Amino acid sequence: MTGLSWILLLAISLSAFGILAAWRHSASRRAEVAASRYREMADRFEQQANFIRKLTDAQPNAIFIVDRNDRLTFANARLAQTVGARESEELVGKTLAGVFGPAAARRYARNVRAAFDEESNLRSVDRVGGPDRPGPAEDECVLQSQFVHLPATEQVAAGVLIVEQDISAAIAERERNERLLQQLADTLLAIVDRRDTYAAHQSARVALVATAIAEEMRLDPVLVDTVNKAASLMNIGKILVPRALLMKTGRLSDDEMDRIRHALGAGVDLLQDVEFEGPVVETLRQTHAHVDGNGETVGLVGDGILVTAKIVAVANAFVGMVSPRAHRPGMTFDAAVQILLNDSGTRFDLGVVGALINRLDNRGGRSMWSNFSVPPPGIHGIVG
Repeated sequence: MTGLSWILLLAISLSAFGILAAWRHSASRRAEVAASRYREMADRFEQQANFIRKLTDAQPNAIFIVDRNDRLTFANARLAQTVGARESEELVGKTLAGVFGPAAARRYARNVRAAFDEESNLRSVDRVGGPDRPGPAEDECVLQSQFVHLPATEQVAAGVLIVEQDISAAIAERERNERLLQQLADTLLAIVDRRDTYAAHQSARVALVATAIAEEMRLDPVLVDTVNKAASLMNIGKILVPRALLMKTGRLSDDEMDRIRHALGAGVDLLQDVEFEGPVVETLRQTHAHVDGNGETVGLVGDGILVTAKIVAVANAFVGMVSPRAHRPGMTFDAAVQILLNDSGTRFDLGVVGALINRLDNRGGRSMWSNFSVPPPGIHGIVG
């Protein structure tokens, strides 16, 4: 090889080494920039995670996340305190049963599965105690839980966020207020019964029939309780009606009917600031609505009327027809039912009337309510 060839080969080699060195320097620089960017992202993520942890740890409610295997992937300080753990990190990776025990875990897992399956958010209110209560305490408590579905991302698997609040004190206060209200209502209705002898026990009987219809329709317990309370309180406004009008033996004039309706409406107004668990006041305001929209409550028709109001309306009409009044004896059950059927689809809801008929004919209603047609003690000479 000539000297010139060696020189050319050397030049090419030096150029190649230079290019390779430059490429390595460039690649190293890119890697360094990428690494720096990832470090910044990791720092930001850690800062955000620390912020979220501080935020959730400051909450008075237990907050945790559960994956599809019923294992906790996050827990806040309140939950750790509730279950007796030293730190919330101890709970991460544990199963629901490992954290809460088998009985309470089943309650959580049922709602977690539903949130995953439906990819939606759920809410539950549970009265729990003993082994069902999270933590060492055995006193009964009422827990309100929110189950929030968290969809999967590129970095994080899907989960269910659970926020749990002990509302025992609030429930106890509400129940105490409702008991006081019921005692007051019972006192006022006892006064009404003494002033309107023929309508004595009207509210209690309507509540009995309405509750039976609601149970026949398999409404949830809150709505059954709503029906019972609304029916019990519906005549509280009669205390504002003169006794002479309540005991009138002839048919009432339009003005007299308006006066009674106004008094009943005023009675409902007295209850509007009371916090019931269910829509008691709304039910009372809609009891005179007709399913065809031609009732006293303007703008309400069909499904726009609360089912609780439809039930109380049927129960009130039924009890009113079969009970004796100053100007007439009580109707037979069959006659009252026929009127309800004739007015179904216009005034009354056919499904509600059907539930009443089923309770009468198949569930012992006729014998249970046979005393409704008996005149009050000391009342004679009912006008036919």
